[in-house]
Amino acid sequence: MTTLGKLLIVQVHDLGSLWVESDGLPLPLKGNRMTSALAVLVANLNEKVRSDVLIESVWGAELSSQAPAALDTLMWRLRRVLDPERSARASSTVLRTEEQGYRLTIEAECVDSWLFDATARTIAESKDPATVLELTAGALGLWRGRPYDDVVNDGWLFARRAYLTEQHLAVRQVRIGALLSTGQPEHAVAELVPLIAEHPFVEKLWTLRITGLYQSGRASAALEAFAEIQRMLDDELGLAPGPELQQLQDRVLRHDTTLSGPAAGVPARSTNSIPRHRTSLIGRDGEVDAITGLLATHRIVSVTGAVGCGKTRLATEVASRVQEDFADGVFFVDLSDLVDNNVVSARVQETLHIDGDATQTPAQAVAAFTAGRTVLIVLDNCEQVTSGVALLVAAIIDQNESSRVLLTSRRLVGIDGEIVFGLRPLEPPASAQAEDLNASPAVTLFIERAASHGLDVDLHSAQGELIATICTATDGLPLGLELAAARTRIFALHEVAASVATHPMA
Repeated sequence: MTTLGKLLIVQVHDLGSLWVESDGLPLPLKGNRMTSALAVLVANLNEKVRSDVLIESVWGAELSSQAPAALDTLMWRLRRVLDPERSARASSTVLRTEEQGYRLTIEAECVDSWLFDATARTIAESKDPATVLELTAGALGLWRGRPYDDVVNDGWLFARRAYLTEQHLAVRQVRIGALLSTGQPEHAVAELVPLIAEHPFVEKLWTLRITGLYQSGRASAALEAFAEIQRMLDDELGLAPGPELQQLQDRVLRHDTTLSGPAAGVPARSTNSIPRHRTSLIGRDGEVDAITGLLATHRIVSVTGAVGCGKTRLATEVASRVQEDFADGVFFVDLSDLVDNNVVSARVQETLHIDGDATQTPAQAVAAFTAGRTVLIVLDNCEQVTSGVALLVAAIIDQNESSRVLLTSRRLVGIDGEIVFGLRPLEPPASAQAEDLNASPAVTLFIERAASHGLDVDLHSAQGELIATICTATDGLPLGLELAAARTRIFALHEVAASVATHPMA
């Protein structure tokens, strides 16, 4: 891990939009130029990047005689974001100034793209399918979309993006091969659907698809898949399928026994990655127990509450706890970026890698997938697309009495049979007395998070009143408490208290 001062841990997420977190909290990258500069440094991690390269990448056609001075200012601002504890005279532990350039010094395991690349190399060398499945699940969990997606002046990124995209495709292909070799052809076929949509002319993917369909007992569908790629290659490229595909078609027609694959064993749990947290959930044991109980007796449970009260964190804790109760998997789908009700079902179908065809709507495909299965689907941040969520959930529930849906939303979704659990903030202390402070879950959360940033707390001292002020000013909202605790890394406790009292949740 990369440490700033004593405790600050920086992690860079660049497989998708570029953002940085410190001790689990996002750091503010201010403006396109700062994002572009950081992207250049991350792509050249632990190597010196010349100033002229940075200037060209950040300003592009806007080059001027003031660019070198502007770069120095930009690097100073970026260093303040990445290394806020650095004094004016101390050298930075993360962003170093070197002769005619700069160097970002972060361990590769703390940068998603570099960790993904290292894992991909390990996967390529592994011969054990079970190990491959475990490693690929972890690697693919890092991938959120086009690398450095929000970088504006991105012409220089072409080679880096192409390399990472090629690695991504390779990892997914190896994973699908491992699924086939462990007797899970249906899962392999499902994961191939979005992959072929992205890379329709990669014949190896069609080879895997046809094999998976055949091993699933769908020989006619396997032949239809061959006919589909044959037409596509002819119409779009004027080519015929390669020898491997043609030989595979012949083997399907002959019902070649060597094509059947291993006997299906106990399939791997179909769990779509539940978000993991490095910190413990505090003050919510009763709520976790209550929602777990509701899911045991009700098919639709909604957790509602204000922004920052911890709905997502609570839902992921519940999902992790009840995994063993859902033999066919627990699936987590983030809807926070959606504003169009019409794409809710497609997002769920894509996230769960659900196979479909032209005769089905995305909602029907999701409902067909859940039919006959014991699954829990967590739909997070539903407030902007409640009608789309309602239509999808109704389709799921109509198809299967064993399915459960857990929703989080700032407002009611409005579905027949929906059981609503209103989540309140953590209880602030009744007073600044040590007894009341010790009894407050809001205080407990603040103290634990502040301790992770190096703050030693004595509730019997003047600190007790300051902490009571912070917990009251944030209304006991976990997000506000987390942000206030993070400030103790840089500011004195009395400064944090004065700030949140003047600008609550700022």
